[in-house]
Amino acid sequence: MPGPVDGLMIAAPPDQGDELVTQAAARGIRQIWFHRSFGEGSVSAAALAACRAHGITPIVGGCPLMYCGQVDIVHKCFRWWLAKTGRVPVS
Repeated sequence: MPGPVDGLMIAAPPDQGDELVTQAAARGIRQIWFHRSFGEGSVSAAALAACRAHGITPIVGGCPLMYCGQVDIVHKCFRWWLAKTGRVPVS
């Protein structure tokens, strides 16, 4: 992808996360959202450690679509549930 990139969303198996973080760091990306619905999703301890090592801010949980203005009912419900349980992702 040409040009600067401000952030990245990872929706990949968790065992690929640390390598993707390393590639993002090489591009100068400073924020990464790790997609997660149920279970571990795309996040892993190794990926979070790689974020710390490279000074990248990780955002863990849910899906960025939860924050779109016109989103489907599933994402709206998921955001409501995460908010109700105190687990809305924050950077």
